[in-house]
Amino acid sequence: MKKLLFSILIVVVLIASGTALAKGGKGKGKGKGEKAEKKLEEKKSEERQEIEQKQNDEEKKEKKNKKEKKQKRERESKQSRVREGKVEKSSGGAEAQVKKSKKGKGKKSQSIEEQIAHEKSKHGTRMAKLAKIKGLAADNEKTMARIDKLIAKENKRYEKKIQKMNQKKQGGGVSKEELNAAEKKGKSKAKDKAKRAEESQSNKVKDKANKVKGKAKKAEESQPIEE
Repeated sequence: MKKLLFSILIVVVLIASGTALAKGGKGKGKGKGEKAEKKLEEKKSEERQEIEQKQNDEEKKEKKNKKEKKQKRERESKQSRVREGKVEKSSGGAEAQVKKSKKGKGKKSQSIEEQIAHEKSKHGTRMAKLAKIKGLAADNEKTMARIDKLIAKENKRYEKKIQKMNQKKQGGGVSKEELNAAEKKGKSKAKDKAKRAEESQSNKVKDKANKVKGKAKKAEESQPIEE
C-alpha cells in the first residue's frame, strides 16, 4: 500500500515537473521570437530611413541644379540684353554723329552761300556807285583815271573773295591758305614749347648745381679750424 502511494506521488511529481518544463520552454521560445521580430523591424525601419534620406538628398540636389541653371540662364539673358543695349547705343550715337555732321555741313554751306550772295550784292552796289561817279566826272581825266583804278581794285578784291569762299564751300569750310596758316601756327607753337622745355631743363640743372655748391660751402664752414 505504501509502495503504491509512493509510486503515485512520484508519477504526480514527474507530471507536474514535465508540464512546468514545457511551459518554460514555450516562454523562452516566445521571447526569442519577439526579439528576432524586433530586430527585423528595426532593420527595416533603418533601411526605410536610409531610402528616405537618399530620396531627400536627391531632391535637394535636383532643386539646387535647377536653381543654378535658372540663375545661369538669367545671367546670360541679362548679358545679352546689355550687349544689345550697348550696340543700339553705339549705333544710335553713330547715327546721331552722322546727322550732326551733315547738319553742320549744311549750315556751313548755307552760311557760305549767304556770304557769297551778300558779297555779290555788295560788289554790285559798289560798282554802280563807281559807274555813277565816273559818268559825272566825264570831263575830268584825273578823276576818271582814279575811278578806273578803284574799279580794277574792287574787281580784284571781289574775285579773290569769291574764290576763297568757293574753296571753303568745296573743302568743308576751310581754304588751303587757312590750312597752311594753321600748319605754320602749329609748327611755331611746337617750337616754342620745345624751347621752353629746354630752358626749364637748363634752369633745373643750374638750380641743382647751385644747391650742391651751397651744401659744399656749408660743409666747409661747419668743419672746425685746426690750430
